[in-house]
Amino acid sequence: MDYQAKYREILCIAATEKLPHDMNKRSEIPVRFIRDLLEAGLLKATDESDLNGLVYIDARITVAGLEYLSQLESRDAAPWNH
Repeated sequence: MDYQAKYREILCIAATEKLPHDMNKRSEIPVRFIRDLLEAGLLKATDESDLNGLVYIDARITVAGLEYLSQLESRDAAPWNH
């Protein structure tokens, strides 16, 4: 699995404000990736986790997340990457 591509995909979804309201083990987006992005400060969410597993609600991208996503897009658009 290409982890960086998955992180980027999630950040792109977050940048368009289209993340699901709540994310858990049954979500289409793997909740472990959400946790990683939260721990890195690229997303912010309310943690509703309990003994049944990870649950995050109202996730949104942070300024740091937007900046990181912009860096990824700039790097991918560089002429030496084509």
